[in-house]
Amino acid sequence: AFVAALVLVVVSVASFSSLVIEEHSSASSQARRSQLAELAVLNVQEMQMASETATRAAVVAAAGEIREERPSARAETAEGGEAYTFWSSDFHISPIADLKDIFAPLGMRIIDESLSGHCHLKGTCATNLKVLTKQNGIDLRPCPNAVRRSFFEAYKRDGRLRGVDAFLCHHAAGMCEVFMPFNASLIVVASTRYEIGRHEPHRWRAWNE
Repeated sequence: AFVAALVLVVVSVASFSSLVIEEHSSASSQARRSQLAELAVLNVQEMQMASETATRAAVVAAAGEIREERPSARAETAEGGEAYTFWSSDFHISPIADLKDIFAPLGMRIIDESLSGHCHLKGTCATNLKVLTKQNGIDLRPCPNAVRRSFFEAYKRDGRLRGVDAFLCHHAAGMCEVFMPFNASLIVVASTRYEIGRHEPHRWRAWNE
């Protein structure tokens, strides 16, 4: 009887140990799967950041190319000062209209290729604008890097852009990403939300940089 009881105890302990091991193994597997998922997310973010870094390097190289071709002479204002040329491709007609009122008496020129849904009210709707559209302009989707590169390739020899001294970005402020390769000043005035069109953390960081 004692031997039988001892065998029963051993079997019970073995069964319990097996159950504990199985539960521990299951918990370990879940933890491992969780770690792999986190690593996968980190890898994707690193790839995205690497892509942004490569784009910024291309921007620097492109700026050098544009710098060599940018005309150095500018027209003069009535007061004898330099007349600057600005470019705007915005989704809001009001901020740029205000700037026109301010700049016009100073002899400044604004090229307004508006993408706003109300551009017809001002007669400023973009005509023959390449790459940028009402569908992709704010967030540069589906691939921001490809849109930026395509815009640069389309306009790097364009006479109007080569004569631009500064780009104006109001709505969305992040649209100035497109104009970075052209070796001109970027004037950013967030008309509403600074982050509009840049809602993902990695894109926000890239735009800040």
